[in-house]
Amino acid sequence: MPAEAQVQAKKVIALDVDGTIADLATQIMKIVKERYGVELTMEQMTKYHVEELVPGMTRPEFVDILRQIWGNYKEIGLVDNQIPQILKDVHADYEIHVVTAAVGTDDQIKDWLRINNITYDKFVHVARQADKQKEGADIYVDDYFEVAKQVAVLDKNVIIIKQPWSEIDEQTILSSHNRIVVAQTWIDVRELLLPKMLRK
Repeated sequence: MPAEAQVQAKKVIALDVDGTIADLATQIMKIVKERYGVELTMEQMTKYHVEELVPGMTRPEFVDILRQIWGNYKEIGLVDNQIPQILKDVHADYEIHVVTAAVGTDDQIKDWLRINNITYDKFVHVARQADKQKEGADIYVDDYFEVAKQVAVLDKNVIIIKQPWSEIDEQTILSSHNRIVVAQTWIDVRELLLPKMLRK
């Protein structure tokens, strides 16, 4: 069974959804302006927990906004329009597992992935961000530094997509967690996913 053996030999990428491939930020800014009268720019979205940026917003209210956005998932754009092609390119060398803690339902998220031509082999919907490490992937692609820290200590490679809310001090990260690399763009992600670029 040489074909099966070849598939099993592929390294596994755990690919996050919200903020990594799905652009929820645009919809969040729109709803925050409508509900709270607060106009945020992308550069001002410096907190992963947006309720910390909006006076009067509670955590449950922010989660409700995320549910509303996923309820209208066809309006969610891509973080980068090149993502579908990039994932198709790297799929030759990697098995791709979509591993997400998004508040959308399985059907909503899977249909969004289908509509946006996202190539993947397995879909995993976890209850909490901390559960992502249980997937046991070789490489994690995420936008949340807390996830990066949790999996880097397990000796896994992590590619963090640079976003305003990542709150990344790159020099501190790179000196203390040598398994974490920062990608400024998805083109950088493609380059980092070349096997020779990642640490063994």
